[in-house]
Amino acid sequence: MDKEVAYTVSSAVTALSIGEMIDIELSKSFNTNQQSYMDMIDKKTASLLEASTKSAAIISGKNTKNFATYGKSLGLCFQIVDDILDITQDSETLGKPAMNDFKEGKTTLSYMLLYDELSDDDKTKLRSYFKKELSTDELNWIKENIKKHSIIDKTRQIAKNLAKDGLNAIKHEQNKKLFDIIQDILNRER
Repeated sequence: MDKEVAYTVSSAVTALSIGEMIDIELSKSFNTNQQSYMDMIDKKTASLLEASTKSAAIISGKNTKNFATYGKSLGLCFQIVDDILDITQDSETLGKPAMNDFKEGKTTLSYMLLYDELSDDDKTKLRSYFKKELSTDELNWIKENIKKHSIIDKTRQIAKNLAKDGLNAIKHEQNKKLFDIIQDILNRER
């Protein structure tokens, strides 16, 4: 059992390192590949929560596959919601500059969904804002289009679907705390 936990944790650390390298690579240009983004956040964020829940299942004799699925869903939801908050919250609430991800070269799921909704001219405009210090007018243009195309709702729905996968994996546990954890992540405001 100790070896299995050690292997699980060390695998997560390896995945995290690979995820960080993928993140750096993806930040070099405007990324429109949602699968690449999901793979990156799976490795960079979800792998740690997956390892934690799987290790807890190993130690407690629970179904490791189900708890790993729950942890992975938890991690993916956490990162997607964190990316949403970068857009929806102000700098004071975040404790860092708002809408900073895009400036730093992070094409998060919300920006990809927005890109898919835009006209060709507006796609070019959005791409031109990538990794740039944005003016108030440019920030407002992005925010207006995010609102116009219901991007935050669409992004939240993806997170909710991922949460359902995780909750379905552990539904037989009938553990309200596990349900509450994922709901708290989905509903967080900071």
